[in-house]
Amino acid sequence: MSELPSEPTPDEFDNESQDEVQPDVPNKQKLDLCLLKQLLCRKIQRFGTVQVFHQIYQGDCLLDPQIDRVSIRYDSSNIIYILAYTEEKVDTPSQFLGVLKIRDRKKDKLSLTNLRLEQRLIRERSKTIEPY
Repeated sequence: MSELPSEPTPDEFDNESQDEVQPDVPNKQKLDLCLLKQLLCRKIQRFGTVQVFHQIYQGDCLLDPQIDRVSIRYDSSNIIYILAYTEEKVDTPSQFLGVLKIRDRKKDKLSLTNLRLEQRLIRERSKTIEPY
């Protein structure tokens, strides 16, 4: 007859848990980056600008003539600033280029929902204007 293994003592249990590998937990910044929404690549326009959400964003990182397309990541609760990355290719992952700021806005915070609401109100108002 085989004997059943005995329950580990508290000392043995502590030794076993010290040998376990701890999971690699990302820090808050890396986790926030993973949770950002990502758009398809956008073409860089003249003068280092890119159009996203019918708004123009600009940044010094877009002035490099070797880069013609960027991948965009954003937080939908504040789209005043978005992050630009190089276009991801099969052999190379994307690299962070810099932060882009929305042009012609004075606010420090603007959610994507509020922007879409503003755009819808503008469209509705333009339909109600009567021509001469």
